Amino acid sequence: MIQTKLDSIIKSFPLIFIILTTIGYVNLESYYYFFDIEIINYLEISEILLLFFNKSILIILLLISIIFIIYLVDEKITQEINDNK
Repeated sequence: MIQTKLDSIIKSFPLIFIILTTIGYVNLESYYYFFDIEIINYLEISEILLLFFNKSILIILLLISIIFIIYLVDEKITQEINDNK
């Protein structure tokens, strides 16, 4: 059971990376849009791929991870309660 969940997380990692990179780019673009600067002209590909390392993006990722862990723990507790009955 744990192996299948781990496999699904590993298979969805590229999608997670694309989503985080997109969120990082939108965050950066919205910041520089305020100053009327087209930041895409000044970025390199390597910088775009690492945009999700922004502190706010990492905080959002941490919160999503905590929610996911709570969901897994809740499912495990519910399953143990049902097994005991």
